[in-house]
Amino acid sequence: MIGLFGGTFNPIHWGHIRTAAKLKKTLNIEKMILMPCGLPPHREKPDVDAPTRLAMVEAAVKYDPGLLVDSREMRRAGLSYTVDTLTEVRHQYGDEPICLIVGADAFLKFDTWHHWQRIFDLAHIIVVYRPGWPLTTLNDNISEQLRDFIASRRTEDTQQIRQHCAGLVLMQKITDMDVSSSQIREKIAKGESINELVPDSVLAIIRQNALYKQP
Repeated sequence: MIGLFGGTFNPIHWGHIRTAAKLKKTLNIEKMILMPCGLPPHREKPDVDAPTRLAMVEAAVKYDPGLLVDSREMRRAGLSYTVDTLTEVRHQYGDEPICLIVGADAFLKFDTWHHWQRIFDLAHIIVVYRPGWPLTTLNDNISEQLRDFIASRRTEDTQQIRQHCAGLVLMQKITDMDVSSSQIREKIAKGESINELVPDSVLAIIRQNALYKQP
C-alpha cells in the first residue's frame, strides 16, 4: 500500500514527520511518500522556491528509511493539481492501494479541487484530524454535495482500504505537535527560537539561506 502525503512544506516540521510516521505504522503502509507541492492551486505561491523546500524535505527524512520523497510536482510545469499527480502515480503502481492523506481543514474544501470526483477513482482519501476537532465539525462544514458523495464511501475498516485500490474515505485521528508552518515562519520573523519544532538538518538550511526573515 502506498501513502501520499503532500504539502508545500514551507518549512517541513516535526508535526509533518511524526504524522507521516504514525500513519505509516497505524495503517501498515509499505511506502509513505512525502510529495512537496510545486505551485499550489489553492493558496499563494510559497515565498521559498521549490528547490529549497525540496532540500528541506530531503534533509528531514534523510536518516528515516521509512519515509520517501517524490519531487514530481516540483518538476512539472504549471499548477500542481492532485488529480494529475495521482494519475501518474496510479500508472506507476498499477492496482496497488494508494492513500492520499488530507488534513481535515483542507478536506472542508475538497469539492473545490480540480476534477475532485476523479480523485476517488485514483486513490483512497485518509482525512486526518486532531483530538479536539470533532467529526461533527467536519461533517457540518463540508458541502452537501461532498457529504452526499462520500456517504457510501466512508469506512472505519483499514482492511477494506487494503482490499481495494481506491475510492474509500477513512477518518483518522492523529496526535501530533500543535504547530504549523505558518507559525514557524512567524516565529522566525520575530526572532524566536524554532529549535524544537524542526529537525536540525532543516534548521541548518533555514539559517544558511536566511529564510523567513522580515525584509
